[in-house]
Amino acid sequence: MDALSLLVLTSQQHPEDAALHKRVRQKTMELFYHLPYKYHLIPEDQCAAFLLYCEPSIERYIAMFQPRTNYGYYIMCIIRRRIPSFLQKQNEEEERRLSVLFVSSPQIPYQGQDEELRGGALYRRDELPVVFQTLLSQGPTTAQGHDPAIQTLLESLHHDTCRRGLLLSCAMDPSYALEHHTPLISKLLGCEETLLTDFLASLDQLLFAKRQDYNAHLERIGFRFYQIHRYRREIWENTKSEFRKKVQARYRFNLSTWRKNLEALKKRKNICISRSQLGKILGVTTGSIHHSVITWKHAMRDALDVPTPMDYLE
Repeated sequence: MDALSLLVLTSQQHPEDAALHKRVRQKTMELFYHLPYKYHLIPEDQCAAFLLYCEPSIERYIAMFQPRTNYGYYIMCIIRRRIPSFLQKQNEEEERRLSVLFVSSPQIPYQGQDEELRGGALYRRDELPVVFQTLLSQGPTTAQGHDPAIQTLLESLHHDTCRRGLLLSCAMDPSYALEHHTPLISKLLGCEETLLTDFLASLDQLLFAKRQDYNAHLERIGFRFYQIHRYRREIWENTKSEFRKKVQARYRFNLSTWRKNLEALKKRKNICISRSQLGKILGVTTGSIHHSVITWKHAMRDALDVPTPMDYLE
């Protein structure tokens, strides 16, 4: 009988020895972690998960050990018996995670049947410059802000450059403005909310093709991710060398393609209208857009980034 088996039997005979029991438990956990990978039962990155899967029963396994066999062989028999249920649980969780990647993408707002719900009509591209000038000319808001910082911001919007900067900032990312801030923006600008909503929805319509391309790219990444996990599982479930080589080649190809698609996605810009594109649509120079947006950002920062008085220091 080896030293580890004698150590386990001694621990059973002296249950009051906490240090000895802790040492036996540590050795048992090491066996549950290293043996499955050593004998090619599961991939190395799943060993920690398998240990956590078996950890609640470790005390019972130590107490059930009998001196008829070696302790390492005894633990190996338990591992082989528990591996199938662990893999089944892992596969179920993996399928549940991967299923999220193939859920149909949300419907694009302000298109088709949504037009009736919105209660307005989308403008043609050649009409957008006129609508833009109409929004600017409707006059600044006369509302009073209760907060001094908000009042300062409202006063800054009396300047044409700041008003233009706020409207252009919303126009570059129209879907975000439509989803969150249309009532607030219309109050700040003192313009009609329906006219502003129609203007932003018309610009959002121009991003339809870019959004479709982006979603298609995400689906390709999701498909490759699914294939990677599928082939990785097949590699460990099959022992035939010829079959393994074929599956490993497919696994490496999908992994390489997935990484390339992911890098391409990182380099893509946000789904919004660039300043140069917005200038061509609205008939405004790119330099004017840049100056207006920067002026608006500085005015907003000066109005809202006011340090709070530290009364507790007085």
